[in-house]
Amino acid sequence: MIRRFAAYALVALLFALAPAAAKDAAYPALHQAFFRHLGGTDTPGADADYQFLASLIAKVAQLYVEPVEAGALAEAARRGVMAAPEASSSSDLVDRALTAMFGSLDPHSSFEPRRTYDELRARAKAKGGRLGLEVSIEGGKVRVVTPLDGSPGQRAGLRTGDVIAAVDGTALRGLTLAQVFDRLRGPAGSRVELTVRRPDGTRRAVEIERQRIRVPPVRHSIDGRIGVIRIASFAPRTERDVRKALVAFEKQLGNAARGYVIDLRSNPGGLLGQGILVADFFLDAGKIVTTRGRDGRQDQSFKATKGDLARGRPVVVLIDGGSASAAEVVSGALRDHKRAVLLGRKSYGKGTVQQVVPMGRRGKLRLTMRRYYTPAGTSIHKHGIVPDVRVGRGLGGAPNGIEESKCPPVGAAQDRPLGCAVALLRAGGLKPFLEKFGGP
Repeated sequence: MIRRFAAYALVALLFALAPAAAKDAAYPALHQAFFRHLGGTDTPGADADYQFLASLIAKVAQLYVEPVEAGALAEAARRGVMAAPEASSSSDLVDRALTAMFGSLDPHSSFEPRRTYDELRARAKAKGGRLGLEVSIEGGKVRVVTPLDGSPGQRAGLRTGDVIAAVDGTALRGLTLAQVFDRLRGPAGSRVELTVRRPDGTRRAVEIERQRIRVPPVRHSIDGRIGVIRIASFAPRTERDVRKALVAFEKQLGNAARGYVIDLRSNPGGLLGQGILVADFFLDAGKIVTTRGRDGRQDQSFKATKGDLARGRPVVVLIDGGSASAAEVVSGALRDHKRAVLLGRKSYGKGTVQQVVPMGRRGKLRLTMRRYYTPAGTSIHKHGIVPDVRVGRGLGGAPNGIEESKCPPVGAAQDRPLGCAVALLRAGGLKPFLEKFGGP
């Protein structure tokens, strides 16, 4: 299954094989702005730089996940050129044009110039201190997707949906994602002040100490006769650690096991291949996820292999607004196959696949080229995964809604949604659980 991901590398060849645009005729406004900014067409290297830019515009228009006019991309590129300082070189103009063009697409597509990328990477390695926030840029705003488990950002109270307007008083609007992370990171032990705007419009200043973050992707525990697997992210070893957890449950509980809870709350995703393997652990057959591009040539379906490592035992999956990407793939697959009951809040809705293409001396680009679809054919992007049972405040009496305060608290954190997941398994089914805890 994972070998199929090698096919993604072929996408880079499309950039080399796609036809180049006519450098003058296709985008006259961009051509005029580019060379006027340089003071003429005789600048050394300018012709080759512009030809590269025009060609890449045509290729992005051809490969982007949604239909997009090359002229619209060229206009975004032109605005980037016009915003450049007068003394810019042709190479600088290309960087600014591509940054503006990719910024006009979606929060997950981006271009990073080589020198900027190398500089930020070196600084990130030297700094070492992080806040543990997964963020995206939406409409020019830096929005928190989810804070990582036990991270400084989570302990400071940052939540999914918060907008980070400024760092140490400096606004973030107009920066690339790599530049935002550069502002958020710093030496371990240093402090940073974030200006945060909540979804309700309120603003507050939050001071956080940066730390070296090593969050284990998987933790597991046993509550009575129920195994609980907390998956914080889909990292290179996630499937190995989930397998170990299932083996440990089988060894300790055996036939006495009443079921398993998979906690995917505030899981921002990560490696799609790891998510597919984890979903496969609980399935015997059928589709896990389909990725679809614009023209169908890059579509791929990933299917489960025989062998349910949970041996058919009941499964409850916990999700919330911070569950995204690969976490949504797993929860959607288990829901559609009726292999698990989903409990919590609607997930984030990040259902797109990006292809990262190194561009040598020019840097690298990340382009959204496909979308995720659940086995039932439902698009995840912007829709998210809706749980079978909603748990939260003010949901008592709503159809399939549970008031959070009714859930029994679990552990030192007094985790009530987890308590509801455990209680559902102990109740022996969804109907008796809803009857006891406040269903319709």
